[in-house]
Formats: sequence, structure tokens, C-alpha cells
Amino acid sequence: MEKFAVARLVDIYREILTERQKEVMSLYFDFDLSLAEIAERKSVSRQSVSDLIRRTTEELVQTESKLHLAAMNAAIGKAQQKLRELSLRHPRIAQEAEEIEKILSAVIGP
Repeated sequence: MEKFAVARLVDIYREILTERQKEVMSLYFDFDLSLAEIAERKSVSRQSVSDLIRRTTEELVQTESKLHLAAMNAAIGKAQQKLRELSLRHPRIAQEAEEIEKILSAVIGP
């Protein structure tokens, strides 16, 4: 799985991760630290960092396969974009489209 996709899953499911998982995944994905840099900071081996990232990624992929939150967020994002396009082409529906977009934004959050 590509790094961006895993980072997205981390963002979506962050609250179900342990503190250790959150910290390591943040260092790796948000701060772009290498495995060696994380290992040094955490006083552990590079292999243990690699194992934690691999296991956490597997857990996130499994969670997504059950809950589909990332897929739903992507679908809602596409629907919002389509609404914007429609409201530009059909000004009469712009107000209704804006109201629907607000509802969709409330569902997926900031």
C-alpha cells in the first residue's frame, strides 16, 4: 500500500491507535523521519520500528476493510466536487447545492 494511502488511514483511525502507534506513525508519516531516526529517538532497533509500522498498517487496512470510512470520505468528497460543478453550470440550484455540501462537510468533518 502506498505511503499516502496509509497516512490517510492513520488520519482517519488515529483515535483507535495506541499512544506508541500514534507517535511512531506520526514521526514516520507526518514528520517524514526514517526508520533509523525513529529508532534512535525511541531507543529501539530499526527492526522494531519497521515491525510496528507494518503491524499498524495491517491493522488499519483491516479496520478500513470493515468500516470503509476512508472510502466513504472519498465518495463524499467526489459528491461535493460534483455539486460545486453543477452549481456553477446551473446557478438556479446553487443555494440548494451549497446546503447539501454543508451537510456532507458535517459528516466527514474538517
